[in-house]
Amino acid sequence: MPQYEILSLGQTIEKVENLIDLGNGDAGRLYHILESLKNNRPLYNSDQVYLENKLNSSFIVEVEKIEDNPLLPKIQRLIDLGHGDPGRLQHIYDMLLNHKPLYKSDKLYLETKLEGNHDIPTQKNRNN
Repeated sequence: MPQYEILSLGQTIEKVENLIDLGNGDAGRLYHILESLKNNRPLYNSDQVYLENKLNSSFIVEVEKIEDNPLLPKIQRLIDLGHGDPGRLQHIYDMLLNHKPLYKSDKLYLETKLEGNHDIPTQKNRNN
C-alpha cells in the first residue's frame, strides 16, 4: 500500500510550478494541471497519476476553501467581469490563495478596483 504525502493546495501548486520551471515534464499538461488546481477543480485520474509519477510520490491534495479569504470571490468576480488587468488580478488572487503577502502597490490596486465596483462589497484592512 503506497504511503501518501498530504499536501496543501498551495504546496501542490508550488511543486507543479517547479516542474514547469525546470522543464521536467510535458509543459502543456503541467499548465493544464496547474490551472485546474488554481481554479479549485479536481484533477483527472490520469493527471493525478502523471503528477504522482513526476513527483515520485503519491499524494492527496487537501483542497482549501476559497471562502477562507473573503477577498478571493470578490477578486474572481472582478476577473470575470473584466474590471481591471486580469493578469495582475490573477496574481493577487494566487498570492492570497497561497497565503503569501501582497506588495503594497497590489493592495492599493485591489482596493481601488474594489472601491470602483459598488456591486462588490469591500472590507478595508490597511494593516495587512
